[in-house]
Amino acid sequence: MIKEISLKNFKCFNELYLKQLKTLNIIAGKNNYGKTSILDAIFCFYDVKNPAVLLNIQAFRKEMAEINKNKPFWVSYFHDMDTSQKMSIVIRDERSEVTQTYETETNQRLESSLSLNVDTVLSNQNIPRQTIGSQATVNSLKINVTETKKKKNRV
Repeated sequence: MIKEISLKNFKCFNELYLKQLKTLNIIAGKNNYGKTSILDAIFCFYDVKNPAVLLNIQAFRKEMAEINKNKPFWVSYFHDMDTSQKMSIVIRDERSEVTQTYETETNQRLESSLSLNVDTVLSNQNIPRQTIGSQATVNSLKINVTETKKKKNRV
């Protein structure tokens, strides 16, 4: 059972701490105050091994049309869409504390190359490479998961 949830840089929350959670918790509030974001964080947390979890959440919420083709789809999960800061979800239960940290990595200059010279291939000469396309940067989302087990008290 979840005892505490901590979110940093997640969707509408710069920081959020929910403590003393019980078996049944009611989340109430005005529209656009983050109730669904809390549920999204829990869903991300428990389905972290699924690489499509962030897309699945957007598809479930019918947000796929809002994806910007010029930015990675996960940008909307970062507070104020600021991917320069790490995003984290921490959940504590009676046995452990698990932290998931999300950060964007930018890799410079990915190039695709292909040789179109058939004569060179047939004569076993060195194949000259010609760049047929390039992309200035490639963004990837790195997810780190760490778990700290609670020590049992011995009597």
